[in-house]
Amino acid sequence: NFIGRNDDMDVKLKDDSVSRIKHTTITFDAKSGKFFISVGESKELAYLNDSVVLESKEIKAYDIISLGNSKLLFVPFCSDTFSWEENK
Repeated sequence: NFIGRNDDMDVKLKDDSVSRIKHTTITFDAKSGKFFISVGESKELAYLNDSVVLESKEIKAYDIISLGNSKLLFVPFCSDTFSWEENK
Protein backbone atom coordinates (compact mmCIF):
# COMPACT_ATOMS: atom_id res chain seq x y z
CA ASN A 1 0.00 0.00 0.00
CA PHE A 2 1.32 3.40 -0.99
CA ILE A 3 0.86 6.35 1.36
CA GLY A 4 0.78 9.91 0.03
CA ARG A 5 -1.47 12.90 -0.68
CA ASN A 6 -2.67 12.05 -4.21
CA ASP A 7 -6.15 10.62 -4.78
CA ASP A 8 -4.67 7.47 -6.33
CA MET A 9 -2.69 6.51 -3.23
CA ASP A 10 -3.91 3.49 -1.24
CA VAL A 11 -3.76 5.60 1.92
CA LYS A 12 -4.40 9.30 1.25
CA LEU A 13 -3.37 11.85 3.87
CA LYS A 14 -4.52 15.47 3.93
CA ASP A 15 -1.16 16.80 5.15
CA ASP A 16 0.80 19.24 2.99
CA SER A 17 4.06 18.04 4.58
CA VAL A 18 3.50 14.54 3.15
CA SER A 19 4.62 13.86 -0.43
CA ARG A 20 1.90 13.51 -3.02
CA ILE A 21 3.12 10.22 -4.44
CA LYS A 22 4.48 7.24 -2.51
CA HIS A 23 5.83 8.97 0.58
CA THR A 24 6.25 5.47 2.03
CA THR A 25 5.08 1.92 1.38
CA ILE A 26 3.48 -0.69 3.64
CA THR A 27 3.80 -4.30 2.46
CA PHE A 28 2.26 -7.51 3.78
CA ASP A 29 4.21 -10.73 3.30
CA ALA A 30 1.56 -13.46 3.28
CA LYS A 31 4.11 -16.26 3.69
CA SER A 32 5.52 -14.92 6.94
CA GLY A 33 2.37 -13.05 8.03
CA LYS A 34 4.46 -9.93 8.65
CA PHE A 35 4.09 -6.29 7.63
CA PHE A 36 6.94 -4.04 6.51
CA ILE A 37 7.42 -0.31 6.03
CA SER A 38 9.75 0.76 3.23
CA VAL A 39 11.23 3.95 1.87
CA GLY A 40 8.96 5.48 -0.75
CA GLU A 41 9.83 7.62 -3.74
CA SER A 42 9.79 10.80 -1.66
CA LYS A 43 12.76 12.92 -0.62
CA GLU A 44 10.96 13.32 2.71
CA LEU A 45 11.51 10.91 5.59
CA ALA A 46 9.21 8.45 7.32
CA TYR A 47 9.61 7.30 10.92
CA LEU A 48 8.65 4.12 12.72
CA ASN A 49 8.35 4.63 16.48
CA ASP A 50 10.49 7.79 16.13
CA SER A 51 13.30 5.94 14.28
CA VAL A 52 13.96 7.01 10.70
CA VAL A 53 13.11 4.45 8.01
CA LEU A 54 16.09 4.13 5.63
CA GLU A 55 15.48 0.46 4.72
CA SER A 56 12.60 -1.97 5.12
CA LYS A 57 11.60 -2.57 8.73
CA GLU A 58 9.03 -4.89 10.23
CA ILE A 59 5.92 -3.20 11.61
CA LYS A 60 4.04 -4.66 14.53
CA ALA A 61 0.56 -3.96 15.88
CA TYR A 62 0.22 -0.52 17.48
CA ASP A 63 3.51 0.83 16.14
CA ILE A 64 3.46 4.54 15.27
CA ILE A 65 4.26 5.67 11.72
CA SER A 66 5.13 9.37 11.41
CA LEU A 67 4.98 11.14 8.04
CA GLY A 68 5.26 14.91 7.86
CA ASN A 69 2.92 16.27 10.54
CA SER A 70 0.85 13.06 10.63
CA LYS A 71 1.08 10.16 13.06
CA LEU A 72 -0.59 6.87 12.19
CA LEU A 73 -1.31 4.00 14.55
CA PHE A 74 -0.72 0.70 12.76
CA VAL A 75 -3.57 -1.75 13.32
CA PRO A 76 -3.16 -4.89 11.18
CA PHE A 77 -6.16 -6.68 9.66
CA CYS A 78 -4.17 -9.93 9.38
CA SER A 79 -2.26 -11.82 12.05
CA ASP A 80 -1.04 -15.26 12.98
CA THR A 81 -4.63 -16.05 14.01
CA PHE A 82 -6.39 -14.64 10.91
CA SER A 83 -5.49 -14.42 7.22
CA TRP A 84 -7.62 -13.16 4.35
CA GLU A 85 -6.10 -15.86 2.14
CA GLU A 86 -7.40 -18.62 4.43
CA ASN A 87 -10.90 -17.09 4.47
CA LYS A 88 -11.54 -16.70 0.75
